[in-house]
Amino acid sequence: MFFLDSGYNFRGDLARLYSPDSMSHPLLQIAKRHKGMLLTAGMVVTLGWAAVSGTQSFDELLEKQDQIRQLQEANALIESQNGELQKHIQRLESSPSDQDLEIRRLNMLKQGETTFILPEAEKQKSAQPKGKPKKNKDSKR
Repeated sequence: MFFLDSGYNFRGDLARLYSPDSMSHPLLQIAKRHKGMLLTAGMVVTLGWAAVSGTQSFDELLEKQDQIRQLQEANALIESQNGELQKHIQRLESSPSDQDLEIRRLNMLKQGETTFILPEAEKQKSAQPKGKPKKNKDSKR
């Protein structure tokens, strides 16, 4: 063991370990040449990890993206419906016959028309079929 060996030179080993000759390994030479890129890559990895595991988790991020997609689809549907309604409005503005059909569909009246509304009770009485009248004893005389 090194601590029992009297010939062990701790300072000499440290000096040899950190000497410029010890940096002769090819990976260490590449690391020396590309310090800036390695530092940048380390920062990118660190920031990426912080973004994913920060206050919002990755699952929440995916949920938000799904919500955005659903809202975009709903928005596209509403825009297409809006376009159809705009075409319908233009058609009504240019065609009096289409206006008449729309007025009738909405149960509205044109200018100068009159509607008579009957009470519901009379409609029901008039709609019932009349059965055979009962014979009265008084009617035979």
